[in-house]
Amino acid sequence: MATNDETEAYWTHYRLSQGDRRERLLSDDYFWAWEDVDFAVTDGPVDEAVKLLDSLLRAPSADPCYVGAGPLENLLRYRPAEAATVVATLVRQEPLWREAFACAHPG
Repeated sequence: MATNDETEAYWTHYRLSQGDRRERLLSDDYFWAWEDVDFAVTDGPVDEAVKLLDSLLRAPSADPCYVGAGPLENLLRYRPAEAATVVATLVRQEPLWREAFACAHPG
């Protein structure tokens, strides 16, 4: 499951990577969090990946569309059989998941 530090580092990486050159260079210090999320959705247990995505979506600095078009899309693209039912349930029940899913194109 994601720690607060991991979630904060993920969003810090995202924020810095959108900035000026100095900020983009600083974002490298937080790239490990992006790698952790990528590994979770492609190779880790699906239930842990879903918990991690939920943590990312609930962070105060969250951008649900970034989660949807990135790690959620990858989870559904690479592991559809394992993830589809749990994601569909969350999308029906949770507005943040619904917002994220609207930005995913797992095609």
